[in-house]
Amino acid sequence: MIERGALGFYYRGENVVAAEGRINLVIPDEVHTGQSATPSGWSYRMFYFGAETLRRAAAEMAGRAAAVPFFTAGVIEDQALAGLIRAAHRRLEDRTVSLLERQSIFLHLLIRLIARHAAAPPPLHPAGREHRGVGRAIDYITARFGEEMTITELAAVAGLSHQADTLANLLHAEVRYPPGSLVLEAGCGTGSQTVILARNNPGSRFVALDISPASLAQAEQAVQSAGLTNVRFEQGDIFSLAHADASYDHVFVCFVLEHLADPLAALRRLQRVLRPGGGVCVIEGDHGSFYCHSETATARRTVACLVEVQAALGGNALIGRQLYPLLGRAGFATPRVVPRVVYVDGSRPDLIEGFSRQTFIAMVRGVRDQAIARGLIDPAAWERGIGDLEAAADPGGTFCYTFFQATATRS
Repeated sequence: MIERGALGFYYRGENVVAAEGRINLVIPDEVHTGQSATPSGWSYRMFYFGAETLRRAAAEMAGRAAAVPFFTAGVIEDQALAGLIRAAHRRLEDRTVSLLERQSIFLHLLIRLIARHAAAPPPLHPAGREHRGVGRAIDYITARFGEEMTITELAAVAGLSHQADTLANLLHAEVRYPPGSLVLEAGCGTGSQTVILARNNPGSRFVALDISPASLAQAEQAVQSAGLTNVRFEQGDIFSLAHADASYDHVFVCFVLEHLADPLAALRRLQRVLRPGGGVCVIEGDHGSFYCHSETATARRTVACLVEVQAALGGNALIGRQLYPLLGRAGFATPRVVPRVVYVDGSRPDLIEGFSRQTFIAMVRGVRDQAIARGLIDPAAWERGIGDLEAAADPGGTFCYTFFQATATRS
């Protein structure tokens, strides 16, 4: 938001000017310039939003899974929103503001931005149809009025946590480390798995590594909010680890290899920092393992679009089935792979919401614009496919998906 002066920049094929009181908005990876449009320069207040943060805010608006919102305009004229940005920025500078209020201010700002200016904002969740867990959250706040708490904490009380909590027991039941172990979590992201690892292994020490400073900041906040003290955070690249050979007792990798162009090289780099006899645990999904009832060709096609888009970006959404040979080729000894099946039907409403809608369908929704832009599917077919997936997530339908958990040791 421009406080004084004016910013001029080239964006999405045109030269635009953001004058005082206007909002400038740039999508990451869009080529743009930036220069003063007045002799006196300009001053501004800025927020940087990650795509996943925007998607979650859109999901909060709709009360269900939502795609990442897209914004076309580089300059927004909206005095009310500009005032909200200014007030939020100043409020967040106040260190006496509680963490819950900080998160609430931030979420309110995002929802206003999406609702007023996203290309296709999701419909607001109807009032009066709140999840029954909201009542539990209200009781929790009332009983602890004046204490520090977080939105994540309230979501857990209300039973509204999604992927990490839904899958925790399935994927982490056997991930236990001896007290005193030093464990590298390679590619910790925003800390969903970090919190579970650290909580389940209080006697172990963790180094949570990620290439993204923004993700690390969210991960650190998540760990602090959970009251955990056995995690240290470090920015770094798996392909150029700044660690001595054999410096870790164990290595944990979850939902990382699927995004890498060369997962074999990544595993070899990780083997170097693992001590002889130390163990590696790798967890990945495999979108080819998905099936549902009732299944339609259009629903299957939308899921295939997710696989094809990820492949075009250099990833591999079918990597789960490849973990055994990958670990062997990387030089690890005694690889062992266990399939972890998620099965969802009407008797498990928690999994319908937590996995079918908020995890799997949400992932598929996230590639809509890219799939259509690449000519993989037309918009009408996409919407039919998503509708068919949503129908399979209704109480009369079923979902099934397989994760693969692989373990091995360094010889």
